[in-house]
Amino acid sequence: MTKPIDEKPKSDAKQAPKAEDPRRVRAEVRPAISGAVYGRPMAASPAQRTKRRELRNSAPEAIVTRIADGSVGEILLYGYVSQFEEDINSIGFDTALNNLHGVQELRLRMNSGGGDVFEATAIYNMIARFPGKVTAIVEGVAASAMTLIAMAADEVRMAKNAHWMVHSAAGFAFGTRRQLEDYVKLLGNADDLLAMAYADRTGKSIEDMTAMLQRDNWMTADEALAEGFIDAVDDLKSVKPHVTPDGAEAAFRPIPVSGDQLAAAADRLIEMRQKLDAAHDLRVAASAGTNQGDGPSNPPDKEPKMNEELRAKCVAVGMPADYDDSKALAWLNENYGKLAATTQPTTPVTQPTPPTQPVNQPTNSGGATVAEILAAIDARDKQRAEAKTAFRKEVEANVSLAFGDSVPTGLVDQLVALQEDGIDAVREKITAAKKEGAPNTGGVHIHMPANQPRDRHLAALKDGVLVRALGNFTPTCSKLVNIDGRYERVEARAGDVLEKHFPVAKRAKDHEKFARMSLSDVAAECLVIDGYDRERVSQMAKPERAMAAMGYGAPRASYAAIHTTGSLLEITRDAVNKTLLAGYEEAPQTWRGPMRQAASVEDFKEIRRVKLGAAQNLPIWVDNTEPEEAKLSNEAETYAVEARAEKLSFSWQLIVNDDLDAISRRPQLMGDAAGRTVNYVAWQAMLKNPVMADGQTLILETPAGRRFRSNYTTGSATPTNASIGAMKAKMRKMRGLNTADGKESDEILNIEPYFIVGPTDLEETILKQVYSGADPASGGNAAVFNTSRTLTPIIEPLLDLDSLTAWYLFALPNRVDTIELAFLAGQETPLTHEWMDPGTMSQHFTIVQTYAARAIDFRGIQKHKGAA
Repeated sequence: MTKPIDEKPKSDAKQAPKAEDPRRVRAEVRPAISGAVYGRPMAASPAQRTKRRELRNSAPEAIVTRIADGSVGEILLYGYVSQFEEDINSIGFDTALNNLHGVQELRLRMNSGGGDVFEATAIYNMIARFPGKVTAIVEGVAASAMTLIAMAADEVRMAKNAHWMVHSAAGFAFGTRRQLEDYVKLLGNADDLLAMAYADRTGKSIEDMTAMLQRDNWMTADEALAEGFIDAVDDLKSVKPHVTPDGAEAAFRPIPVSGDQLAAAADRLIEMRQKLDAAHDLRVAASAGTNQGDGPSNPPDKEPKMNEELRAKCVAVGMPADYDDSKALAWLNENYGKLAATTQPTTPVTQPTPPTQPVNQPTNSGGATVAEILAAIDARDKQRAEAKTAFRKEVEANVSLAFGDSVPTGLVDQLVALQEDGIDAVREKITAAKKEGAPNTGGVHIHMPANQPRDRHLAALKDGVLVRALGNFTPTCSKLVNIDGRYERVEARAGDVLEKHFPVAKRAKDHEKFARMSLSDVAAECLVIDGYDRERVSQMAKPERAMAAMGYGAPRASYAAIHTTGSLLEITRDAVNKTLLAGYEEAPQTWRGPMRQAASVEDFKEIRRVKLGAAQNLPIWVDNTEPEEAKLSNEAETYAVEARAEKLSFSWQLIVNDDLDAISRRPQLMGDAAGRTVNYVAWQAMLKNPVMADGQTLILETPAGRRFRSNYTTGSATPTNASIGAMKAKMRKMRGLNTADGKESDEILNIEPYFIVGPTDLEETILKQVYSGADPASGGNAAVFNTSRTLTPIIEPLLDLDSLTAWYLFALPNRVDTIELAFLAGQETPLTHEWMDPGTMSQHFTIVQTYAARAIDFRGIQKHKGAA
């Protein structure tokens, strides 16, 4: 007898698979988490508990159970996962298992975008306790929390055209700072458990899985198989080409069947024919009476007569014996079926012995084989069923486009009944139903098909808003472009910025539908995505709609949303982050080039940098001796990163006012400010001329102490080939580390200048000097080559604060660590921290970036005082 499914597995239960395949181990039940993470669980109300007791007696509509084949049970999981009664929920799944009590094998057929992680975890554990084999079959999509349920199965299979998606936990919380910190910890724990669950199945490391889950990972069946999430891909059924009428006879060729099948089919057909023949004979005999000749039967001038043998048979099956011939014949006409049922063939049917070799198939009088007849009947029935299924899908698609999520009850079944009238009749019926039931709501509404994943709708809406936000972007940079040998300054255009930071190829499908939508209409779409009834949303006033979209006010939907984070907050967060980053990247940061971005640091501890650019030449290696230890400078420069931050806020009123600047222009300006601040800190590391570890300043006019070379040229000179050449020579002749006795090294480093840097007052002079083909001092003589053309010019207004005449040469930072800038890990670009203020109904962003700059080595910089 099969064990009940609610009993714990005993020692004779199914053996655990081999340990060398981590995907097959399902011995322990782990509370893994996938999909959206809801806020802290709350106790159910009395009404909810009553409702749950009622649910235990029947599974929800989203869960269908049936006995598939003897001891094999099937559960269909089609829909969202939530605590609501009409969705896939743990109570309903428990009821489904009870309905299949006694099955030895379980098949889970899946088509779901995921949902509530706690419900999914409970279902996961129920499956894990099931004593028999469990096979999960993905027939449409398994995404988010539904993939967690699949992980509990012994085998996971997917249709070749199905989809799979995994990602990290997501959600929202509301409360005090301490409660929010606890919630962040919950999300972290959820991500850890999620990575562990997937790692067990795929055999990947937890670290690799954690990195993978940082984004939405949509996969085809083949990709999911390659990643190890599933075990097999089910091929689609082959489609045979259409057979034209001229070749229709080729479609009915004999089908190979066994001798037993042919014999059984022939016996049934022969038995049916004999019964029909016997009934026919009785009718003929009844009508003919005693007339056995070829002449007309039952002449109108004679009384009908019944054959005595026939009368005896009728009496034997219930006809009164005292009936005269007229009554007997009348009785026979009404009851000939009784007599036909007792009539057996005069010759017994011999059952053929199954042949060991193929035999000729029996044929009927028309020449068609039994197999052909049966195949034709099956093909006809299958064709009708497929046509009905295809028509229903087409009807559902048209209804979804017309009504979205608010399809009138019973409409689909009414339209399917119009199959004989065609799809045009269906569309006329939809139009009529639309006119009868549509409220006069106004506004912009875009209905998405009901079977389209919520994430796809949200992605299109998000990208549409982002296109509008970046389209509002004001470029802050220009650049020099070589046009026919002339360098001209070209201003960046808004379209260039949009394509640079958000190219068309990366935008979601159908995003253009939302690119011109007002923020109020965006809020309405977000509410529908989050599970509110569209008709209810259309009736909201703008302030009510705005507050509801930000998480306040309006009644909840009749069903749970897949994700609990408000879609509008997700969209505004994305727009703020990306416009902030665009502003940061477009800000002029001239430090990039002459200065080096160091490896990011993990904390605020002191950073210690050694002068790597001054390493000694490689010494001779004497045979049979250890190589000499490399001599690096003991003069290490130290510094630590510092945090800088600013806050950005907006309330629900920006939705009402359609104030796009709040999520585009203001973040852009703050990003620009963040970029300028980094640039300022970097150049201050040079302009402050700090004292180095050797006791001398970065820029030194006269050698002193342990430094034997200067990097400062005085006198009055603008950038010319002659003045630049003298500074090049000084940089090339820089020496390596001092000797052990404190003398200057003989090692010449040959450091080549790459950048020429100056204030805005020298911009014209520097650009003419660098970009001229001939030496400007020669009066334009083409025969005199301009040696300054090897330099890259940089104009920095911050240098004007120190001197209007001084200019500099810098080496490439990969040769000498002249000045370096280090960021705190994760803050190489500005980072935003977001939270909601319930008191003001506002969304707040703290924009943070942590970094510091420090001069490391004087050898890669030369300064000229310039002309007075």
